[in-house]
Amino acid sequence: MRKLFLTLFVLFSVVSFSYGLLQVETYPSDAKVYIDGTHLGYTPFEFWVVPGYHRVAVQLKGFEPSEKYVYIGENQKVQLSFNLKIRQDFTLKIGRILLSYDVMRFEPREWLYRELKNSLENILQNCNLSVELSEGSLSPEKASEIVGYDWYIKLEVTRISSEDEDTVHVFEISTKLYSFVDPDTPIYSRSSKVYVEGLRENFSQNFMVTFLSHLGEIRYQLLNRVYSERTGKIEFLNNQHRRLPGNKDIIQSLHRYK
Repeated sequence: MRKLFLTLFVLFSVVSFSYGLLQVETYPSDAKVYIDGTHLGYTPFEFWVVPGYHRVAVQLKGFEPSEKYVYIGENQKVQLSFNLKIRQDFTLKIGRILLSYDVMRFEPREWLYRELKNSLENILQNCNLSVELSEGSLSPEKASEIVGYDWYIKLEVTRISSEDEDTVHVFEISTKLYSFVDPDTPIYSRSSKVYVEGLRENFSQNFMVTFLSHLGEIRYQLLNRVYSERTGKIEFLNNQHRRLPGNKDIIQSLHRYK
């Protein structure tokens, strides 16, 4: 009977009241999400809220906290994304990173190299990482001969298929992280497909979303090693939580704003 009442209450609430949907994504993910000072979940995250201005804050161990103020209207969906910055003290402990980027099976290569360089510079300037870019491919062994770096990120962008300029182009984004202590085995490796419609207009945006996800996981790896080796073991991932189902989101929102 109680479950039936709650179900009817939620259905009545959705029909009788207007809400806005807030979606929050962070790079890296699993960050705590606070809405108006109350911790409500972890990223990736969505929550139904009463229309109006809201303060949305995110926090993840090893990263600087970040917040945004946003207005959410009735029946409106608002998406927020945060590219989290590593804390400055951990930036120094992580050390310097060499990132090479290469283009495969694409012409004109010069255009794509330029797009990649601009996109990478935009992403990296907000990460608090000490990264130097290098155009063209380097083997881990060759990269290890370059003095002054602690880590090596190898990025390759390969066009898989396309028919003409008006169709969807498919690219594979491959990212690998190496330590110069052991350059033979990658610490991290991930490949993702990116679909781009309108190549010159949309490539940078589609690439940045995918590489932000890769880079977020790389920062997890780097920070985890800093915690383990220099600061001592620490619970790094926010595993001890229960994500709120959609119905409870609405009920909790009603309770807080009634």
